[in-house]
Amino acid sequence: MLRTFLNDRRGNFALVAAIATLPLILSVGVGIDGARYYKARSHLQQAVDMAALAVAASIEQDTGKLREQAEIFIRDNLDMRTIESVALASFDATSDEVSIRVAGSLPTTFMKLAKFEQMDFETMTVAKRSPERMIEVALVLDNTYSMGVPDPSTGETRIATLRKAGKSLVEALVPVSNEGTVSIALVPYADHVNVGVGNKSASWLALDAAERTETGGGDRVCEPRYKTGKTKKVCKKYSQKTCTTVKDGIPETYSCDDQCLLEVEEDEYDQKCTGTSAWTKTYKFWGCVGTRTSMSLRLSDASPASKYPGYVERSQTCARPIISLTKDRPALLAGVAAMTHETSKDYAAYTHIPSGVVWGLNVLSPLPPFEEAEPYDEENLMPRKVMILMTDGDNTLIHDSRGKHVKFDSKTADAQFKSVNKDTLDICTNAKKNGIEIYSIAFAVTKQEAKDLLKGCASDTAHYYDANDAAKLTAAFSGIARSINQVRLAQ
Repeated sequence: MLRTFLNDRRGNFALVAAIATLPLILSVGVGIDGARYYKARSHLQQAVDMAALAVAASIEQDTGKLREQAEIFIRDNLDMRTIESVALASFDATSDEVSIRVAGSLPTTFMKLAKFEQMDFETMTVAKRSPERMIEVALVLDNTYSMGVPDPSTGETRIATLRKAGKSLVEALVPVSNEGTVSIALVPYADHVNVGVGNKSASWLALDAAERTETGGGDRVCEPRYKTGKTKKVCKKYSQKTCTTVKDGIPETYSCDDQCLLEVEEDEYDQKCTGTSAWTKTYKFWGCVGTRTSMSLRLSDASPASKYPGYVERSQTCARPIISLTKDRPALLAGVAAMTHETSKDYAAYTHIPSGVVWGLNVLSPLPPFEEAEPYDEENLMPRKVMILMTDGDNTLIHDSRGKHVKFDSKTADAQFKSVNKDTLDICTNAKKNGIEIYSIAFAVTKQEAKDLLKGCASDTAHYYDANDAAKLTAAFSGIARSINQVRLAQ
C-alpha cells in the first residue's frame, strides 16, 4: 500500500495547474491594469487639450487667473471613475502660446499582487495663438490733448503708454516676415482725422478752399504826433491769482492778473501810421478732414461718392495720418511710435470720437475711400474684421453745418453732448451690422457717461475693457491680441 501510494501520480495535474495559474492571473491583471492606464491617460490628454484651447482663446490677461481657469476646466471634464490624483505640474501663457503639463496616478488592481501599488503618468499640450485665416484689424486710437496727462502709476504720459501697448499688439499679430494672415490699419484721431496729404486730389475729397499764400505790406510805421490833451489810466502792476481753464476735459491752472496794485495817469497821443504791416499767410491741405453733412452719411460707409470735406489751413491741427490696411510691420510700428497728443505748437486737440469710429469703419470697408479691405462676410469669418476703439474721455466737439468739428455752445452744450454721443453709438451699430467685431477700451476714464458709451460700442460686455491705469491698458491690448489670434494645438 505504501509503495502504491508513492507511485500514484494522479494529483500532479492539480498541483501543476495551481502553480501555473498564478502567472496567468498576473498576466491578465497586467493587461487589465494596462488598459485602465491607457484609457486614463487618453482621457486626461483630451481634457488637457480642451483646457489649453479654452485658455488660449480667453480674453483674460492675468496668468494666475488663466492657470486657475485651466485647473477648473480640467477638473470639471475628468471622470474620476477613470482617473484620480491629477495635478497641474506646470503652466505657462504668453501672447504666442499656452503650454500645460499635468501629472497623475492610477491605483492598480491586479498588479498589487506584484507589489505595484500605482501607475504614474504625465501628459502635456501646447496651444498656439496664431491665426490661420484672414483677419483685418482697425486700431482707432485717441491722440487728443488729454493723452498728454501723466499716469500716476508710472509717471509717463498716457500717449507714451498707448504707444507701448500698440507696439505690443502689432508685434503679437504681424510676423516679422510680413507674410501673415493679419492686416492692420492705424486710425489716430483727435478733433479731426488725417487722411494724408497725398489724397488731396482724391475723388472722395472736397477741399473747402484753394491752397494759397497771401502776403501783405511791410512798411507800416506809426509815430506819436502830439498830445491830445486827454489822459488815460494805466495799470503798471497787478496782483496775481490762480485761474483755471479746461482743455479737452482736463482742468489746468495758470497765473493770471487780478487787482491793480499800481495805477498811473498817462497822456494820450495822437498817432500817425503809414504803410502796411508785413505778413505772409500760407494755406494748404495738411490731411485734415471733417464729417459728411449730407443726410445721415456721417454715420456709415454708404454712398462713397458723397465727398468728405477737407480743410485748407495754416498749420496741421489733426492727428498723424491714417495707415490703411497693411501687413507691413515696420510701417505699422513707425506709425504707432509717431502718435502724439501735440499736433502743433500751442494747439490743444479736443475729442471727436465719431470721426475716429467712422474712419475705422472706412478702412475695414471694401468701398472707397480705402479699398484694401475684403468684402464683408455676414458671419465675419472670412475675413474676420475687428475694430479696437480706445479713448481716455468724453466727446468734447460736435460737427457744424460745414462738417467742421467745433466746441459745444455754452447754451446748448448738454443737448450737443448727447447728440455727438448718439452719433458715436450709431456708427458703432452700423459697423456691427456689417459683421465687424468691436473691442472698446476706456483708458483712465472717470465719467460714467463715457464708460457707458464705450460699453455700447463694444460687441458685448466681454469686449469692453475698463483700463484705469497704464498696466491695465497694456493688459487690455495683450488680451485682445490673444483673443484675435486663432488657437490650435501644436503639440
